[in-house]
Amino acid sequence: MPEVRADYLRESKRLANVGKCLHFNADADCGKPIRSHSIQKAGQLRNIAEGGHVYRVGVVPPETVHKPPQIDMLKVGLNKVSTFPGFCDFHDSELFAPIDNFLLNPTDQQVFLYAYRCLCRELFVKRNAVSLMTAMCDRGDLSDHQRNIFQPSKLGHENALRSLEEHKRAFDRTLKRKSIDVHYVCFAITNPWNFQISGVIYPDYDFLGRPIQDLLQAARIIDLATYFTAPMHDGWAFVFAWHPSSDQACLKLTRSLADVITRGARPEDAPFRFAFTTSENHAVRISWWDGLSDEKRRAIKKRMSLSLSLTELLPSNYLAVGLEGIAEWELSHVMTNV
Repeated sequence: MPEVRADYLRESKRLANVGKCLHFNADADCGKPIRSHSIQKAGQLRNIAEGGHVYRVGVVPPETVHKPPQIDMLKVGLNKVSTFPGFCDFHDSELFAPIDNFLLNPTDQQVFLYAYRCLCRELFVKRNAVSLMTAMCDRGDLSDHQRNIFQPSKLGHENALRSLEEHKRAFDRTLKRKSIDVHYVCFAITNPWNFQISGVIYPDYDFLGRPIQDLLQAARIIDLATYFTAPMHDGWAFVFAWHPSSDQACLKLTRSLADVITRGARPEDAPFRFAFTTSENHAVRISWWDGLSDEKRRAIKKRMSLSLSLTELLPSNYLAVGLEGIAEWELSHVMTNV
């Protein structure tokens, strides 16, 4: 029904503008949440912007109601990229100063703060997703097909939110103690960068297609990893970071990436594949994307469409194969504290 789709989009847009300060010391004195950048505007976005704009992943409405929406790169201004109303001005400026005002070294504190911002943005998104799916499921005019999409999606978002809330509490405890607990693997790159990302993943399969954890075990808290790009003194970094409570799954994920490289695969392919399979929070250099061949753009969009699908499951080898030879940067060295 067209009205269901219209209401879905309207409610989704409304929720995206409703937030609150997610700082662990947030209280009634917090001002109205600002549009916090989950990907830095000054340190990251401006490094790839052209004419004050970048591409971001977006959903293109179908030409008719009988066709599904399409995933594509949409041109947007920097003020609208990767923002979410997740912190008041005071807490945003105070908490993230070590990463907003300084290049990544990396230090444990910096990595932790990048990871925390990834987590908070995902918490905001997931809370909204639960609210949106609940509103849709409460409608009395859904078709059987629509209900079969919304109800499983609602359940999946609720299970993911349960784990997210627990991971947020673990990060908050670290902040309150002022004793940083974080593990990370940092890939340093010296070539010019063409995209920025920020996000989280519950690792289910590793970079060789081997199972890591069962995401359907709703009775347990699922291990979580954050990932992000960040500016460094001599280039940039692609980083996986997680709380030590998620060591079991995250160590398997990152060690499998080392195994892939040891086996002779091109080191840049796996992180690139990961970036465009697991995240919808991208910022992409316009001239780089436009300069790719039609074949490469189609391959990336197909991979992004699959990862955002409500009805298709990613295959077990989704991190093991695909998008080879597209990344135009070279790995310089790896830094880790595990």
